[in-house]
Amino acid sequence: MTVYEKRIILASCILFILNAFDGLMTFWGLRLQVIEEANPLMQGLISTNPRSVMGAKLFLPVFAGVMCWFARERSLRLVKYLLSFVVVIYLLTDLMHLFWWLNL
Repeated sequence: MTVYEKRIILASCILFILNAFDGLMTFWGLRLQVIEEANPLMQGLISTNPRSVMGAKLFLPVFAGVMCWFARERSLRLVKYLLSFVVVIYLLTDLMHLFWWLNL
């Protein structure tokens, strides 16, 4: 296994953890009615089945990781940058969740 393949696996695992934390914090914040879901796609899912949000939030990073794994040989640079970008976005999202949680 190459260093780049290990990085794809590590980034996918980090993305899964960040997404799980985002899902838990979103679910908790919605139940306490202290936040609103900002993502329009997730808003629709929440209105129909709130628990399915957690399933979607756990499925999507796994799916993204698998897709990146299969695309790694064709466009390794793109995969690396996309995974890094998404990890940064979810890290910022989770920091925002921590901020409002600490200020409750």
